[in-house]
Amino acid sequence: MELFNLLESQYGLPAGLLDSVWSAESGRGRNMRSPKGAEGHFQFMPATAQQYGVADPSDLGQSAAGAARMYADLLKQYGGDLPRALAGYNWGQGNMARKGFEAAPAETRNYIAKVTNAMGQPQARAPQQDAPSDDWATLNAQFAPGSTRSTQESDPWAELGAKFAQPVPTDAPRARAARSEVGATTAAPSTSFGRRAQTAALPLVGPTLAALDINPDMPAIAKGIASGFADLGNTIINRGTKVGADIWAGIDDPYGLMDPRLKRPAANLTNLVTGEKPMSQAERENAVRAASLEDFNRENASAWFSGGRLAGNIAATFPAGGVIAAPVRAAAPVLAPLADALATGGFRTGLAPATLAGRVGNVALRAAGGSATGGATAGLVNPDDAAVGAMIGGVLPPALQGVNKAGDLAGRAYRALAVSPATAAARSVLDVGGFTTPAQIAEVQAALRAQGPAIVGESPTVSQILQNPEISQLERTVRNTPGGAPALIARDQAQNAARLNVLNDVASVAADLPAARTNFGNTIAPRAADARNAASKAVRQAFDAVDPLNDTQFYLPLPEMEAAKAKFLGPGTFGTGSKAQSAIDTATGMGTEMRPRTSLTGSDTVRKTVPFQTVQNLRSSIGEAAEQARMRGANKEAAALESMKADIDNRVNLVAAGKGDAAENFPADIVAQWRKAIDLHADKQNRFARGPQAGMFRKGGDGNYAVEGGELAPKFFSPRLSQSEDIEALKRMRLGTPVIDSLKSYATTDASRRVTGDGTLRSKAFNDWLNAHGGAVRGLFDDGERARLTGVGVDLKRASDARDLGRATGSNTSQNVQNALGLGMLDSRAVNLLASRTPFVGKFTGPMLDALRESAKRGKAGRLGGLLSDPAELDRAIADYLSQSVRGPGLLGHDSQTVPFLLRSSPLLASDRS
Repeated sequence: MELFNLLESQYGLPAGLLDSVWSAESGRGRNMRSPKGAEGHFQFMPATAQQYGVADPSDLGQSAAGAARMYADLLKQYGGDLPRALAGYNWGQGNMARKGFEAAPAETRNYIAKVTNAMGQPQARAPQQDAPSDDWATLNAQFAPGSTRSTQESDPWAELGAKFAQPVPTDAPRARAARSEVGATTAAPSTSFGRRAQTAALPLVGPTLAALDINPDMPAIAKGIASGFADLGNTIINRGTKVGADIWAGIDDPYGLMDPRLKRPAANLTNLVTGEKPMSQAERENAVRAASLEDFNRENASAWFSGGRLAGNIAATFPAGGVIAAPVRAAAPVLAPLADALATGGFRTGLAPATLAGRVGNVALRAAGGSATGGATAGLVNPDDAAVGAMIGGVLPPALQGVNKAGDLAGRAYRALAVSPATAAARSVLDVGGFTTPAQIAEVQAALRAQGPAIVGESPTVSQILQNPEISQLERTVRNTPGGAPALIARDQAQNAARLNVLNDVASVAADLPAARTNFGNTIAPRAADARNAASKAVRQAFDAVDPLNDTQFYLPLPEMEAAKAKFLGPGTFGTGSKAQSAIDTATGMGTEMRPRTSLTGSDTVRKTVPFQTVQNLRSSIGEAAEQARMRGANKEAAALESMKADIDNRVNLVAAGKGDAAENFPADIVAQWRKAIDLHADKQNRFARGPQAGMFRKGGDGNYAVEGGELAPKFFSPRLSQSEDIEALKRMRLGTPVIDSLKSYATTDASRRVTGDGTLRSKAFNDWLNAHGGAVRGLFDDGERARLTGVGVDLKRASDARDLGRATGSNTSQNVQNALGLGMLDSRAVNLLASRTPFVGKFTGPMLDALRESAKRGKAGRLGGLLSDPAELDRAIADYLSQSVRGPGLLGHDSQTVPFLLRSSPLLASDRS
């Protein structure tokens, strides 16, 4: 891409680097945001994007330019070592500084390989930490989605397993025989896979059965499910038919309004003999259908069929609670808790009572809802089992609630005993910050693990990363607690040293500011003097070459010079003007002559021409006289002399343009040389007579130069409105890199003095310095150097913001922080009274308790300080905390839908399915 080629050429990057990094970071624009928060084509973290001027990371031009500048800095930092630059970009410069290139993780090594291979560069790897990593990477690439391989190729997974499996002693012939037996008795892989897929598709229990490689009889289950639904239909139809026949039994129907199939006949002799009640035609049909269903159940009887039948019963009766609850809910809002109990089979009422009586009432409400729903559920399958179902439904929810609470308390007690001090401290940090849900904790871990390119190669503290007021206040409190400060102070010092190192890397920081000023003065003064002398010599030689043979002829502008004197030094002027009069007298002597008219009439004064060199000498003398007049304060005389010099220049220009008198002569070739001399003189004036450097060559009345030595540095690098022009004036002198570098050194030394009493850089002072010297910084430093200076400011601002967030006191947050530093039983008032007030022994146990409490508080503050100062350590402690706190949801937990579903169906187990 032409954009990348231009940027690589501009910043001296290896060919193909940007395109390869673009592919590795965002898939050439297909993945514009990472889980860690990196954005855009080159995956910049927000702070780094700001440091490198990438306002819109999704803009390819901005993002590529930022990446180019970043890689230019990285290559410079690591001495042109491309693998280390890639590691710094991917893994972070802080990790590189602390852990070293050799400790780079597999992700970073693979990143280096991916980028360098795509560039066609030789791959340089860190020593392998995990021997088979390359084999696994190759294997994953080969079998990634979309890859293909021939069926004739060997199985790499088998080869890899054989290569890295533990050796197991075995008898070869016996092993071959065993494999033959297994091969003969095992079903084809495709068939086994198909069965597992079908099993996994089963609701609720399917994934578990598939994992255990248990293959159910799917046809039997399907028949059982159909039978389960038929049980419900059979009960509803039978019960409805019986109720209809009972209603019509005592009613005479002379008009034939009743369906004859529902009419139950009167009892006859057969009924008396058999003892059976008379049945209507519909009842007899129902009996036949029931018998047919029983035959179907007997014919298909099996464990899988019974399981399917139970599943069918559960699915068919599951809406029963909602159906019963609907009219109750509609009757009155006050009955909503009862409706919830009915709808959920007693597992929820929507109430959270705080009193003992309220809790007892809530349990009774759960029992009532479970009993009603359980009786209805069991009765729908078999009316004879309704009572047993009601009993099970009423007892089960309260009982399981108690079991759930007991298990939860036991689990908490165990975890409290098993948890390590570091894990407990991590939990305290999360609690103080309000990070309680799994999603919030995951966000915290992602933030702690984010390692994008960074200007300051030192890890931030936890409060600087999270920018959370509660965490900042915790850090502030821990700093002020004995034992908590050392780790945080060490991190502060390391960060400050890293920031100062960035300044020193941009330009060498001198021992103190006067030394930096003196160094600049000593560097620029001799070079500027030599350069100005060389320019003056070139100007003189150019003017000497204008008319070496005196072929030119000019009239001096005597009337104009007289007019200039009269204008500035007219009547009433005294004590000055001698130099102006000397200039006129000299010009008159050279530019006129006496010519006789006749022997009787005397002579006349007439003008005469002079050569260019005479004109130039007169002009130069007038200029020196003007400078001397200005130095002694004779400003009017100086103005008159400057006007005379301008008159001479106008006359020469007039003749050069061919508008002089006939006697004047200024040939074209001589004019060209004269204009060249004029240009050289103008360039000299522009280089040395304009800008702060003018004072270096202008002496005051005391004979000393106006600006010299240590005064020069703040003249060129200053917060004045003219700061940009001052830097350009320095560059115009063209004095070479040493002068520029010495001024940069003065600037970074000046910046490094924006510190507190203990030598720590202050955020506001440093960023104010950056803002005040913005024009000078832009003119003096290149893009990479400016990015690093700005990066120090951003890093300081982040730390300052984190500190300021922790200044609130007297709030709930403050109480939470104190709780985090609490010592549990050691802080108990009862323990304190027991240890201090017990007769005889109190004078010993009291001080012992105080010492123990002080030691425990120091230890806890130290652990919290260590975690808050080290994001990686906190991340590990959080991971330990999560692994130690993993537990299944309570039996009645809201996060489990399967268990309540099955337990609500428990009353169905009372139904007779024989």
